Amino acid sequence: MLIQNVTFMVEPRNSGEFEAWIRHELGDAMGRLSVMREVGGAPASADEAASYAYQEEFDTIEAARERYETVIEPLAESFLRRFAPHAIFFTSIFETI
Repeated sequence: MLIQNVTFMVEPRNSGEFEAWIRHELGDAMGRLSVMREVGGAPASADEAASYAYQEEFDTIEAARERYETVIEPLAESFLRRFAPHAIFFTSIFETI
């Protein structure tokens, strides 16, 4: 099984707006969204970026790539249009062991 992860980082003051935006953008297609509350074992301060990890599971790399091209790539473009220049995202794919 593969896990495709997209981590979004926004300014803390934009957290509520981001959460509403991603739920609206993905709707029923929403996978797992988690919020990072600690950095290196220490509580994140209000001065640090709010970090959200959006994850989905796939049986094949082809299915993950298709989802990336049809959903994640347009989502990332929309994210940057809305939240940049004070926001970033990165993607990764993990294989479960």
